[in-house]
Amino acid sequence: MPPRQRDDISNSYFRSLLRGLSAVVDGEVARLRRVDFELPEVYPVWALTALRQRVNPILWSFQGDIITATSLEKGTDFDIEPLAGFRKKYIDDFDLRYVSSHQRQLSSLPSKMAMVERVDDWMTDNKEALKKAYDEKVRCGSAIFREAIFSHDRAVTWHVRGPRSCSYCRQLNGRKIWRRDPWFLRPGDAVDSGEKDAPPMR
Repeated sequence: MPPRQRDDISNSYFRSLLRGLSAVVDGEVARLRRVDFELPEVYPVWALTALRQRVNPILWSFQGDIITATSLEKGTDFDIEPLAGFRKKYIDDFDLRYVSSHQRQLSSLPSKMAMVERVDDWMTDNKEALKKAYDEKVRCGSAIFREAIFSHDRAVTWHVRGPRSCSYCRQLNGRKIWRRDPWFLRPGDAVDSGEKDAPPMR
């Protein structure tokens, strides 16, 4: 199974994630309006509850399908059970990222009017749900693919995908990382873009 099949899986789950995240954001904004944007010190537990009901099962299924696709792609049987701990931690971390992001955004604003404007922006063209669904389409699929490969102590190789890849990505094409030495770029490493007058990426 070529990498394109993993892309197809990611695209399919993007639609499911978007539906789930749209429902979560819609419900979150409705509740914030009902409490007149009076935020407690800890972001309300109902935000986590909605994520666990609407989004977490989708992420779990997404991870499982990527593991299966990776097994077929590499011709190796990747046992799902040893990866369960990583999968659960990833999803718990996703919940924390989501809640922390919204708590920081709203608590940093100077007034209720600013909060209203912020959540209106979240809802405009489904912007917030789209952003997070796109993030997870890439982040979740890439993370579980890498972990599956590392579970067999194999290397992960960076490959650019198509002509629209940025110049820095093209310079990294073919670079490998291993579980025993997982640095892709070490702190302070510079990557030349290969283009005239372009600064190095650090």
